[in-house]
Amino acid sequence: MDYRALTPADVACICDHTFLARPEAFRGQAADPLAAYETAWDDFLRQTFTLPAPPYAICVRHDEVEPTIRRLAAENRLAIQVAATVGFPLGDRNPSALKLQETRWALDHGATEIDTVLRWRDLKNGDERSVANDLTALRAATAGYRARLKVILEVCELTDDEIRRACRLCGEAGADFVKTSTGFGRGGATVHALRLMRESFAGGIKISGGVTANNLGELLEAATGAPGGALDPLKIRLGESSLLKPVSPGKD
Repeated sequence: MDYRALTPADVACICDHTFLARPEAFRGQAADPLAAYETAWDDFLRQTFTLPAPPYAICVRHDEVEPTIRRLAAENRLAIQVAATVGFPLGDRNPSALKLQETRWALDHGATEIDTVLRWRDLKNGDERSVANDLTALRAATAGYRARLKVILEVCELTDDEIRRACRLCGEAGADFVKTSTGFGRGGATVHALRLMRESFAGGIKISGGVTANNLGELLEAATGAPGGALDPLKIRLGESSLLKPVSPGKD
């Protein structure tokens, strides 16, 4: 399999199709921001259900898990997993108790995966104990539900050595995936960061932040360490919000 020849439909099986907008994002753009948000969320789900190939998972905020699962059930699409972000996108600043509360809420309401933000500021300040304690608590919570834990490193903020240290701490805590970015930071996934992550972490890699049809192949090669091969969602994942969206006629 040549990764550089893959189409978006080819990679749907490893995609976390993502909706992480917030109602306040529509302030100033709509008379009723909350109604605009609800419309955007509804459009996202309806479009997801019409894709030629379904994504592996839908990724939403922790408070959107329950309504998302209700919609999946109504469409007979419960084979699609539901991932929830917790303490997102600034979870590196959130108290661990709050992240745990959001995690348990999401899991109690049906999430099967948790995407959390590494305490990368603590890592940069040399406080590895804080990072490790946070990860260990989240791993214990997800393990109780047999849910996967994906840890967002926010690689644009880290040096090469810090990426390696972050991956080591995630491995020691038993995280299932390390993930490049929140998509809200200064930068997203890069080939260089993904190679470092692959060399430093034995589990799954999630590519997120700035993934397009143009860079898809090179990012997959960097994350897998190979020029091609079968795509396994338990080993490699793509976080995206627009890659799978069909292009409307007459638009670029």
